[in-house]
Order: sequence, then structure tokens, then C-alpha cells
Amino acid sequence: MNRILFTATLLLCALTADSSFALTATEKRQLTPRDRASTASAPPGVGFTRSVTDDPEGGRLEYAIWYPTNAETATTRIGPYEFASTTDAAPATGQFGLVALSHGNAGTPFGHRNIAIALARAGIIAVAPLHPRDNYKDSSGVGHRVVWEGRPRQISAVIDHMLEEPKWSGLIDSTRIGAFGFSLGGYTVLSLSGARPDLGELIRHCDANDKHDPLCKRANGLADAMRQVVKEEFQQPQLDLADARICAAVVADPVAAMFTAEAIRGLTVSALRIYMPEHENELTARFHGNNVARILQNNSEISVNLQRVPKAQHYSFIAPFPERLRKRLPAAFKNHPDFDEQRFHQRFAREVAGFFTAELDNCSRSRTQN
Repeated sequence: MNRILFTATLLLCALTADSSFALTATEKRQLTPRDRASTASAPPGVGFTRSVTDDPEGGRLEYAIWYPTNAETATTRIGPYEFASTTDAAPATGQFGLVALSHGNAGTPFGHRNIAIALARAGIIAVAPLHPRDNYKDSSGVGHRVVWEGRPRQISAVIDHMLEEPKWSGLIDSTRIGAFGFSLGGYTVLSLSGARPDLGELIRHCDANDKHDPLCKRANGLADAMRQVVKEEFQQPQLDLADARICAAVVADPVAAMFTAEAIRGLTVSALRIYMPEHENELTARFHGNNVARILQNNSEISVNLQRVPKAQHYSFIAPFPERLRKRLPAAFKNHPDFDEQRFHQRFAREVAGFFTAELDNCSRSRTQN
């Protein structure tokens, strides 16, 4: 069966071509006195580390952690990536919220590092798994049951691990847990948030809209590919993927055509923010993110906010690529000339962190009262 990819497959090539990329290679650069002076009134410092737990689908599940610290923020380098954090700094004391970030198809835990850093600065711990069998170095499970069900289960497994690990369990307020997802990560977060996916719905969608939704052109015809997957891999009942601990969610251009209207109305989060691009180069909005917002517009139990980003396209929601990778990106990843990537991502990270700061506090109050 042809490999089924939901975002540009050349991202995988661009990342794996850089042999220096490794989850174990890190460096730090201390801030200069001038840096310290200019950041004297900055938010709390940002710590960074990595951990590993068991993948519910078998094997290892690696994930990155950004967290509040009282240590001075330095610079961490991992392969081509460089970002503000201090590796293995002591966590600050307190009770913090927890937000899990789910990358898109063939992605990395660092694709939304700007959001993770903003969350840590806001006093929220951020965790980002490298989804097994659907990442920059291994996409062997994409389109198969092991990924459809594995992705949400992996997020739940990371949350479980953080709540069980002695180093972290005492620092996390379990009433304040949220999730962010981009593209197929958006599917992941919606599934975790109570929307039950249905590949039969995705097949029906692509049978009817194969000329109107770029998603349906994947795998030389996504409908037929999914028919084969359903026939061969879904003889046993589908697992329940919902995680009731997640009370607020943000999705960016989510893959959502596999959710029926009934499934979308089954979302259990108290607040949902949806970011959509102006240019629909990978997903047709009315079948995906816009459809989720439309169905929920009269739902008084969920606060739904839809934001359309001018000049943006699907891949605009990925944090700016390091120059070494940018040179090899396929054309689909290139932004509109009038799209200010740096300015957008500064605002995007602030908005997402602000959303979770407010909504996780609301969740905590609501759950404590109940």
C-alpha cells in the first residue's frame, strides 16, 4: 500500500538529510551581561529537558519538556534548532498547568517550540512527543490504525507519565491540563477532546469531494486507501481515545473531515480556539476547521473562537525553520511575500499562552467547585 502522508512528504526528506539532527545533541550559551540587563524584568526562566515513556502501541515514546525555572535562561541547541531555554535547570516550585503539543505529520517536537517557550514563561509546563511511526525520521505508520489511534493515546501516555514521575507530579495541577495540535496534531487533539473519529466519514467525504479538498488526493486517492485500511486493520472495535483530563484546546488548521457532526458536538472541552490560514493549500477549510466551528457555533457549553490568519498558509503555523533547513524546504512551505513570519509567531505564541493561562484557570475553578 502506498505511504499516506497528510502534509508535504518532502519535509521528512529535508529534516532527515541533516545528519546532525539528534535528540541527544545539545549545547547551551549563557546570556551576556547586556542580555541580562535587558531581560531583568522578563517573565520566569525557561527550562528544557527530555524524557521517555512506553508507547501504548509498543516501543519507546520520547518527548520534550519546557518548564518554568528560576534559573537564568540560556540558549539550547539541538541539531539545527536553537531556542531560549536552560537544559536540565531545576524546575521552579509551585503548581503549574500542563499543555501537550502534538506535531503534524512527519514533524518533530520542536515544530512549535515558540509556543512551548511562551507557555513555560507563563507558568505552564509544555510537553511535546515525537509521535512514533509518524515523525521526521519514521513515517511507516501514517494512515494506519497504529497512528490513527496511537497519536491520541501517546499524548495521554505522556500526561500519565508526567503525573506519575516524582520529579513532576508534585508540580502539576491536574485540574489544569490542555492540548495544542497542528494539522494531524489537530485531529489528535480533537480526538482527545471527545470527538470520536470515523474513517468511514473520511471515506464518504473524499468520495464526494476528491476534487475539492487537497487532502483527498493523497495516496493516489485517499478514499480507496482508507477503505483498505478499514478492511484490513479495523476488525476489532475502535478504541475510545477521549481524555477527560483535557479541558481546553487549541488547533491550527486541523485535519477534521473524519468527524461527523454528532462527533464534533460530543467535544467535552470547555474552550476551543481554532486558527485557520487564508490560503487553503493543504486542507479546504469548510470541510475541516471551519466546519468544526460552524457545528459548535450554537453550543453554549463550549467557548469557541475561530481566527483566520491573513496571508497564512497551512505550514505558516510551524515555527520558523532554522536557516540550514529553510534552504531545502519544498515550495509548499514557502510563505506569501507579505506574510511576516517572525511577527506572526511572536503574536501566535503569546495568544496561545494567554488562552491557556485564562482557560486552564477557568477549568481549575470549575472542577474544584464541582
